[in-house]
Amino acid sequence: MNESEKRIGALWRHKTKNGADYLRGEVNGERVVVFEVKEKRNGNSPDYQVFKPLATPTDKENGEDKRKDKVEQNSKDTKDTPF
Repeated sequence: MNESEKRIGALWRHKTKNGADYLRGEVNGERVVVFEVKEKRNGNSPDYQVFKPLATPTDKENGEDKRKDKVEQNSKDTKDTPF
């Protein structure tokens, strides 16, 4: 199996409006965003969390497949986790 057959996706580094780093890309055909968990609750807490990005209302109305990733700041674990 060559490298391209093993690859399941790719991620690019970005910054939120507040300057926090996050990764955005595609894994197994799904768009994802990845944020570091800055305030772990215990030793079993993950280092990173993976989410599906939220689509903008314009994208939903137009039925476009290209979504503009939107990051919201409302989380219990980290200020930059989108949900």
